[in-house]
Amino acid sequence: MKLLSTLKIAAFCFLCLKSLSSQTSIEPIVGLSFAKNSGLTDFKLNNWSSGAISDSEFQTNLFLGLGITQHINEHILINTTFQYSENKMKYVDTGFAGYPNLKFRRIAITTIPTINIAENIQLGVGISYQLLRNFNIGFDELNFWTSFSDSHIQDQFGWVASAAYEIKSLVISTRFYNLKALNPKSYHHVDKTKTLEISVAYRFNVFNTKKEASSKR
Repeated sequence: MKLLSTLKIAAFCFLCLKSLSSQTSIEPIVGLSFAKNSGLTDFKLNNWSSGAISDSEFQTNLFLGLGITQHINEHILINTTFQYSENKMKYVDTGFAGYPNLKFRRIAITTIPTINIAENIQLGVGISYQLLRNFNIGFDELNFWTSFSDSHIQDQFGWVASAAYEIKSLVISTRFYNLKALNPKSYHHVDKTKTLEISVAYRFNVFNTKKEASSKR
């Protein structure tokens, strides 16, 4: 499982490095995600089995990230982002404690080719691979949690659509993710996830071959 996850991450990084060209920039990211998770064990709950319950509405989460953007030319860019967030779901626990909440950490690696359709406006569609780990159950209202399935790592894969507006070095963007669990197993808690994101990033240019070439001339 861990080897497969490492290979997938390496593949995403390879796509990013392969796209290296005229200009490279990095951007720290902060934003809000509105996620709706489907519990993999919903169909078992009527049989008194413990498990996560599908969200009835979107849950709000703060996330942090780092982006790398390769400017292929004036119109085409390839953006790869690495993001971290903490998520929560409702949980049914048929044991003695009856824990009602589940929380976990989400690490997202996303690559999106984008096109400048107008001045400062960028649209794109890409793919996203996400790791879910550090599952804990407990009482959210009491801030009391206990480790649960901590050694298990769940992964999801899917498509993402993006729209961004850039003014000077500030990038305001929104994304929509549609994800599904890869090879779901009995101890996995999350099946499908739909997420709407709104974020702000500041873009730093760190490599520009055009400027270097012109200065040498």
